[in-house]
Amino acid sequence: DEYIIPTASIERTGEEFSIKINDFEIPLLTVSPELQDLIHHTKDAAAKTYIKEQIQKAKAFIGSLNQREKTIVEVLRKIVSAQEAFFLTGDKRRLVPLTQQQIARELDIHESTVSRTVAGKYVQCQWGTFEIQYFFTNSVAVQPQSQPQTSSQSDVSTSGGTPATREGVKDCIKELLTEYGANGLKLSDQKISDLLQAKYGISIARRTVAKYRKELDIGSSYNRI
Repeated sequence: DEYIIPTASIERTGEEFSIKINDFEIPLLTVSPELQDLIHHTKDAAAKTYIKEQIQKAKAFIGSLNQREKTIVEVLRKIVSAQEAFFLTGDKRRLVPLTQQQIARELDIHESTVSRTVAGKYVQCQWGTFEIQYFFTNSVAVQPQSQPQTSSQSDVSTSGGTPATREGVKDCIKELLTEYGANGLKLSDQKISDLLQAKYGISIARRTVAKYRKELDIGSSYNRI
């Protein structure tokens, strides 16, 4: 079996959060004292030069790891600050739109640096273990419900133009399917779309419901047991 080892954990004390790097995932490295002692005991000039070069390479490698760890912590602090409502409540619908570009801009680093920093990495918090990428999500809508929607506009809108995230909408879909499924009812994608509007004030196209349902690994109404 494969186990996910989180790169870091987000620990909460009251309404304050702290980031702790997992030492199993990013161990503390140092240059071997024995290797450094060899410089003083080696008389051969070529051997001494070789040892010095290897020590310099090791220190450079350790320095890059330390910088990587520092960047991970800084990125996670920005994520926690932006997604504080989620980390306080565990409610996926409280996630707000957030991009890697925003984080990069705030930290004054390149977007590709943020992308490399979070790629394939996980973080643990009181609500579970999440891929860091999970907290980056674009707004799925900003269009007021009262305005007619054209084909060039977003497939999703929320009442009053309040932004919603993909994960928040998917959580609502999951709740609807669980609620109605418990009563033996199978909801079509169009019915889910209608209920999202009626219950949550979210206007979402049927095709987008189908897309999000597939991402949740939930079959269509015809395939559900």
